[in-house]
Amino acid sequence: MKRLTFLIAIDAYLLRKGIIALLNKIPGISVISETGSADNLKNLVSQHQPDFLVLSTAIFQNASPFYDSDYRLYQKTILILLTNQEPGAPVREVLHVDDTREKLLETLNNLVNPYFRNHGESGDSVLSKREETILRLIARGNTNREIAGQLFLSLHTVTTHRKNIVAKLGIKSVSGLTVYAIVNNIISLEEISSGKEK
Repeated sequence: MKRLTFLIAIDAYLLRKGIIALLNKIPGISVISETGSADNLKNLVSQHQPDFLVLSTAIFQNASPFYDSDYRLYQKTILILLTNQEPGAPVREVLHVDDTREKLLETLNNLVNPYFRNHGESGDSVLSKREETILRLIARGNTNREIAGQLFLSLHTVTTHRKNIVAKLGIKSVSGLTVYAIVNNIISLEEISSGKEK
C-alpha cells in the first residue's frame, strides 16, 4: 500500500521539528525531506515528488517566483503554517501555529483520511468482529498480554487471533496492520494518537 509522503519546508527550526514529530505519529505517512529555506525547495519537490507540502508563510512568499514560473507545483497539495494571516494562494488546509495538538491532528486527519479511504479495500471486511477489535487494540500499541487482559481472553487465544489476522491480510508488521485499520475505518487517527500518548 502506498504511503503518503510529506515534504516539510518551514524556516523556524522548532516548528519544523514539531510538525515532523507530529506527522511521524500518524501511520501510513512518511516525511521524505525537510528544509528551512526556499532556495532548494523547487529541487526537493522535483526530486521527491511528495504528495503534500507543508510550507511556512515566509518560505511560501520566498518561493513564489518559481511557483509563478512552474505551474506543476500548484498541483501539489500545500499546507501553510500561519499565525493570523490568510493565505494568498490556493491551499488545501491551513495549520495555525497556536493550534493545540488535538486541533492539528484533527486537521491532518481530515486531510489524509480521504487518501487512505481511496486506497482501501473494497467490499466487506475479511476480518471477524473479534479480529477487528483485536486489530484496533494492536493499532493502539497494545501487546498481546494487554489485549488479553482488556478482553478477558487467554494469551493463547489472542495470539491465535493475531496469527489469523496476519494470515488473512498478509500483513506482518504493526505499522502495516495499523494502516490497514485506518484505511478500513476500524480505527481513527485520533484513537491511535491518544493510544500512544503516555
